[in-house]
Amino acid sequence: MSSHHIIREDQEPALVIDDASAGNFESIQQLLEWSPTVIVTERALEQVLTWGIKIDVAIVPEDGLEKWKFALHEQAPVKILTTATNDARDTALHFLIASKQKSVNIISGADLETFEGFKTLDLSVIRNGKRWVFIRSGHFEKWLPAGTALNFHPRDAHPELPLEKEGLVTITRDHSFWVCEIN
Repeated sequence: MSSHHIIREDQEPALVIDDASAGNFESIQQLLEWSPTVIVTERALEQVLTWGIKIDVAIVPEDGLEKWKFALHEQAPVKILTTATNDARDTALHFLIASKQKSVNIISGADLETFEGFKTLDLSVIRNGKRWVFIRSGHFEKWLPAGTALNFHPRDAHPELPLEKEGLVTITRDHSFWVCEIN
């Protein structure tokens, strides 16, 4: 990073790790380069702790609070939020909204539709090793290299689109959709 780059707090997307196996560690390391706020749910905590990365917020069930306080003592300072429900992922996203975070990368194996209720956030979900971006406006425009294929969810948003030559791709729909670039 050159010396003229200034990073403002919460300018970079936060990182929510809900399922550590949904993405590969190399891609997760790339997301950590700009020191995002890192939130980890209980289902991923044990594996993430073995990575040796700094966790900012842990989301655990109320009945597991004492166990995780002990396990996370070396992470201090760390916020530990409890949830009475089994939906730690939603708790993490509500926390980001309350913190006025604008965007988030989520490592999760959950269905993409489960995230659509959080439309105030710019959502990017890494699942099964692929990165899906939520296009809430219904308008996607990006310059892409030849050989890139675009997948869409739901599929009726647009069929798969392989690019034979580089160029600006513009897709507009009257509803939101998810897009995944495959190189």
